[in-house]
This record gives sequence, structure tokens and C-alpha cells, in this order.
Amino acid sequence: MPNYYKNSDNTNFSRLLDSLEAQGVKAPDARELLLKNKHNEDTLYYKTDTHWNAKGAAVIADYLIDSFAPENSFRYADRLADSREFTGGDLYKLLFPSASIRAKGVSGISDKTYTFAEASGFVYTEPPVSMMDLDIETRCESAKGGKLLVYRDSFGSELVPLLSSQFETVHYLRGNMPYDFSCIEAEHPDRVVFIIAERNIPSLLTAAFEFGRSS
Repeated sequence: MPNYYKNSDNTNFSRLLDSLEAQGVKAPDARELLLKNKHNEDTLYYKTDTHWNAKGAAVIADYLIDSFAPENSFRYADRLADSREFTGGDLYKLLFPSASIRAKGVSGISDKTYTFAEASGFVYTEPPVSMMDLDIETRCESAKGGKLLVYRDSFGSELVPLLSSQFETVHYLRGNMPYDFSCIEAEHPDRVVFIIAERNIPSLLTAAFEFGRSS
């Protein structure tokens, strides 16, 4: 950003964390978790995309496993990720909407995507078209982590295989606010997780909840 943009400790993110802590809601500081777990040349975000990659998502997955399913005795931090060449993230598509990197002859923005072999063993209730589907449900008979309900935005996509292999059932809901909380009453999950990008925090005040409902 330009040098006249000044950093501030009084951000929406810090204010939200303070408010949640005051209400007794467990809310990790993902920035601290990612910085603490970034080692050597590790890249936890895509170079051509605004989202974290599977290595970055694994940091958050490990936090959730530690918090909700310590009996699993499993951590992605202890595992090696496989990598492959990747092009076409959202930033790349904005810059080059109709061409590939090779066709354009552009250098220096090649990217990698990662996968963990251990993020397997689960099944989808219905096979999703992509990890951006609005409704995804998974089951894993070998997992001991109980039942999760995850309200998420696009940052939840990389978490789907990571969490699905460590929890018995996971229901991922992505979509426009307000949140539909009827699933909590219907499914009785052991834990409810919210994943929201910092830029969407103002929507928590304006669109996340239907305060006018009588129920």
C-alpha cells in the first residue's frame, strides 16, 4: 500500500477479537498463528491468489483439532505436503483474464498448490461441484472428532478436506448473510465454527443476523 496508509491497532479485526473475548467466545488470532507457524521458505498464501493455500489452512485446522479433538493425536504440522504447479488464482485471473502465464510469457508469478495425503478417508454426502459449493456435508467413520457445523466464506474451501478427515461429520455452509441458524437447532453439532475474512467483518453488523425476527 502507499506509504501514507498508516497501520492502526484499532482495526475491525482487533475490536472484534476483544469483543468476542469479553463475551467468552473462543476466537483465535489467525495472523499470530500463521506467523508463528511460518518456517524458513514456507509460503502459506498463494502468490497469485488472495487466499491461504493448504499449508496455511493446515495451521488453522491444527488449531481446531487441538481445541476440539485432541484425542485424534494428529497434526498436519507433522506431515509433509505434496506440491504441484498451479496457475489461475483470483489475482492472476484479474490480471490475465483470457490467457495463461505461459502464453503471456510472464515470469515470476508461477504458483504452487499443496495437498496432504492424510486429508482423506472421508466421504461426501453428495459430491460437490467444487469447494465453493454453498452446502457441503462429509462423514469420516474413522475420525474421533465429533460433529462440526462450519459457517464459512471462500477461506473455508482449503479447510474442507483437512477438517473432514479428522471429524466424524462436518457440515459446511457458505453463502450470503444473514446466517441461517436453524441448522444448529436441527443438527445439534458438538462445535460451531465461523470462518470470515477480515474485509467482511463490517457485514457482521449490517447483514449477519436478522435481529428483527421474533424467534
